[in-house]
Amino acid sequence: MLGEVQNLGDEFTAYILNPNSSKPLTVEKNDNVIISSKTSRAEQIWKFFRKKDGSYRIINCETGKALDAGGTDGNIYTYESCDNAWQSWYVFGTSDSYCLKSQATNEIIYIVGGNTEDGVNAQLYLPNGTPAQKFKIEKVDFYGDLNADGLINIKDLILFIKWFQNDETLIENYRAADIDENNIVNIVDFIMLKNLLI
Repeated sequence: MLGEVQNLGDEFTAYILNPNSSKPLTVEKNDNVIISSKTSRAEQIWKFFRKKDGSYRIINCETGKALDAGGTDGNIYTYESCDNAWQSWYVFGTSDSYCLKSQATNEIIYIVGGNTEDGVNAQLYLPNGTPAQKFKIEKVDFYGDLNADGLINIKDLILFIKWFQNDETLIENYRAADIDENNIVNIVDFIMLKNLLI
């Protein structure tokens, strides 16, 4: 029913959008995963790392924790990366209707009740072909991640400061420093990065 395992690339950042609601999977402060209106903030952006078996380790760019389904209640949340079967995700389907299945179960991620409102939980459920189980993996350039570690944090801000001070510091991901996308890296981008962190 799920079809072939998909190879979307070895390493990339992306939103995991439910096309039915046009809302991405979003991590709350308590590590719970919900859908929420798109804000372009790091808690809605995920770093995908393809493993040798074709599954992905999926890390949230805000917390650095892995997408996980190992709870007893079938809930989707994030947890410290331990690279186990609950944190290994196969992607099935086609571009606007991917399904994400943990290596540890036959169930896939779905949005509870097919609800499209902000704050609805993501959980595991057996495949049934409904829109609540379909996702679009929307790749993005991750603006603000200057050191290319998959996170936006104080390290990126410090790197920006050092670069401004001309101490020969290199920005590994220079394109990510152009946060306002005007092809110039300047104080405006620094302020925008600071605001992202706040």
